[in-house]
Amino acid sequence: MNPPGPESIYRYWGKYNTENGLVWHPLVYHCLDVAAVGSELIRRDPGVFQKIAGAVPLRNEYVCSLVTFLLAIHDIGKFSGRFQGINPALQSRLQGAACRMPYSHHHTTMGMLVFMREVWPRARDEHWFGTDPDEDPYDLEDLFLPWIRATAGHHGEPVTDSGTFSELFSQMDREAAGEFSRICSDLFLSEAPEEPVRYSAELHEAFTRVSWLIAGLAVLSDWIGSDAGIFRYHQDVMPLHEYWRRYAVPRARAAVDAAGVLPSAVTPFPGMASLLPKDAVPTPLQEAAASYEPAGGPCLFIIEDTTGSGKTEAALALTHRLMEHGFAEGVFMALPTMATANGMYRRFGEKYRQLYRDGEHPSLLLAHSARELSDIWRRSIGPQTDKKTFSPEGEAGSAECAAWLSDNRKKALLADVGVGTVDQALMAVLPLHHQSLRLLGLARHVLVVDEVHAYDEYMNALLERLLQFHAAFGGSAILLSATLPMRLRERFVAAYCAGLRVPAPLVQETGLPLMTAVSSRGVEEIPVQANTLSRKSVAVELTSDEADVEAYLERALREGRCACWIRNTVTDAVEAYIRLAERWGDEHVKLFHARFTVGDRQEVEDDVLAWFGKQSTDADRRGKVLIATQVVEQSLDIDFDALVTDLAPIDRVIQRAGRLHRHRGREGRAVAKPVLLVLSPPPVEAPARDWFTSVFP
Repeated sequence: MNPPGPESIYRYWGKYNTENGLVWHPLVYHCLDVAAVGSELIRRDPGVFQKIAGAVPLRNEYVCSLVTFLLAIHDIGKFSGRFQGINPALQSRLQGAACRMPYSHHHTTMGMLVFMREVWPRARDEHWFGTDPDEDPYDLEDLFLPWIRATAGHHGEPVTDSGTFSELFSQMDREAAGEFSRICSDLFLSEAPEEPVRYSAELHEAFTRVSWLIAGLAVLSDWIGSDAGIFRYHQDVMPLHEYWRRYAVPRARAAVDAAGVLPSAVTPFPGMASLLPKDAVPTPLQEAAASYEPAGGPCLFIIEDTTGSGKTEAALALTHRLMEHGFAEGVFMALPTMATANGMYRRFGEKYRQLYRDGEHPSLLLAHSARELSDIWRRSIGPQTDKKTFSPEGEAGSAECAAWLSDNRKKALLADVGVGTVDQALMAVLPLHHQSLRLLGLARHVLVVDEVHAYDEYMNALLERLLQFHAAFGGSAILLSATLPMRLRERFVAAYCAGLRVPAPLVQETGLPLMTAVSSRGVEEIPVQANTLSRKSVAVELTSDEADVEAYLERALREGRCACWIRNTVTDAVEAYIRLAERWGDEHVKLFHARFTVGDRQEVEDDVLAWFGKQSTDADRRGKVLIATQVVEQSLDIDFDALVTDLAPIDRVIQRAGRLHRHRGREGRAVAKPVLLVLSPPPVEAPARDWFTSVFP
């Protein structure tokens, strides 16, 4: 190579491939590819633009140019000879000799090191960032450091500047990194702030808060910018401003379009009728949600109503209202289990396109650890291609890109509409790989969390932190629950308000149904009229004898009805199933619990929906009995003519009762008045220590 100008910067490879002979992509070109992708994303995605450029009290164009510059130098750690020595033959070809020292520090760590030692002193002293010459240099470092660390950590983990600089970078390496950074400053930092940047507590807080999203943007930009199918390897040497104009920008535009991460255009909300079956009458809750006028920024809604009251459709109505007001670009629906996520994915498949304009192609993705085994998921995405192969070091080509692309649990948070288990959202606030990417995806969406009452204390604490982060990034959230204690409602409201940086209001309404709306303006507690159609009188009978339970189920089976016995433990469920299947046969009895292997569980779940789901016929249900654990409590759209439950906390019993005569006005043999049979020790005034275990050992 005989490059014009400062030739040293072209002597470093950024990507290479050996499948069809050795080809490589210069490091400086790859860096510009990624910067071009980030520039496209931040300028073409209104949500990303507003949450990054609009969230910092500086001129928008200045913020965009600063982010582009930092993305352009995201990989300057690869200027280290130790990194280049991953491929000794290629390094020798480019530089005349290969480094014999081991690649002991990740290139992101080395990038942070060379920036702080070589680039930052020059950027600070020459005021590349438009800073005030009289500002304290240590204050300036504190101000910009969160964004520098964010882009350096583009592989999804925080980085430090550890290592001995002189051992990791030769003189040529240091000069090349410095020269490339100087050229990038000329290319991208022409947009000056309105006034020289000075440190302030307000500005530092904004930079720190936005750094989480910039970290996610860096991960996403590096993923898209590493696609060798679009960013074809280019060895011809040319000035960087020419490569930027001729190759990086047009390819980035095409790559962003192909990735499908830009938001689809939202259609105006057409009214509640669009979300309901033909001729269905909206419930009072649904009418309240459809008529609510969101204003003043992002909101938290907490919806409390009985099972079967249409909370999901109410949440969709609120989501659509928030989206049409520009407060979100999509929605992520978080559910407690894989079974409930699969069920919601089926329901969303019929409705989600109504959120967007005709002609748009919004994406809908399922996110949980076993989504590959879901038939409805596989049918919705078509045949899968093989994953790309990559070097053991994961440094040569688009390895991380390919691995991330195949991991749709992460991509679901970037899709227009995502449905998944709640852990996929909670991982956004855990110290996990690509956590910042999850935050970026969620920040653009309305976060809907269903069955909030089903979570334990640990998950509730994580949900509080997620609500705080989500509010800080201008995100809206909707929590759905049949029964939510006041203390939990207070905690969720306080967490969201902490993210908004406003005092938590007092919540005091105790009536049900209830819709609570929280924004920077305060709280509205909106009592909702109970839906008379969803009211039902359920007779409760107690028995302490399992023989009575089995006789009750046998009577239902003999009369051609369908029934369910919800047990508290898997062991009890299995024992009951073995006894009843021996008596009535496998064709009449099904077992459903959470300990099946993933593949078997998916098959059982499909059978349960076929027997007891909304689309099942009288012939499907006739004489069928399900022995299950609490996996049937939440979101699966199933119901039964007869129901038995082991004694459980009252909120669980109420939730289980919601599976009794859930669907009205369809073919079936339901009795006029439903009966819930509860297996329980006999009630006593002063229960002994073994009162519960006398029936449930």
